Amino acid sequence: MQNIPIRYINYGIGYHCTDNGKSWIELNKDLKRYPELHQAVLQHELGHNTGNRMDFLHDLRDYFNPSLQFKLFKFSLKHPRALLSVSPILFDKKGIGTNWFMFAFWGFLLGLLILGGMLL
Repeated sequence: MQNIPIRYINYGIGYHCTDNGKSWIELNKDLKRYPELHQAVLQHELGHNTGNRMDFLHDLRDYFNPSLQFKLFKFSLKHPRALLSVSPILFDKKGIGTNWFMFAFWGFLLGLLILGGMLL
């Protein structure tokens, strides 16, 4: 396992962060009460590289893992602040940022809805 510091936060689910050449992982503090889910999210975040195309594919693969998504959905219902993980806009100490994967994900879903509406 990589030696990356873990910081616990009150929102979202998990993030692999890099700033000025330093990396760390942020996990929702409430994941500590769900050891299996905590481990799955930690392993997912450790699997990220440096924000390249492979990170996008890494996220995409886990978004189509129904078992994991069901567990994350149940977690999010119990801890609504976790829903910030699906927001395309990020809020952190440096200000407002963007989550490009979620922009692409929501754009894809919107495109499917529009296409479906046009076919009806």
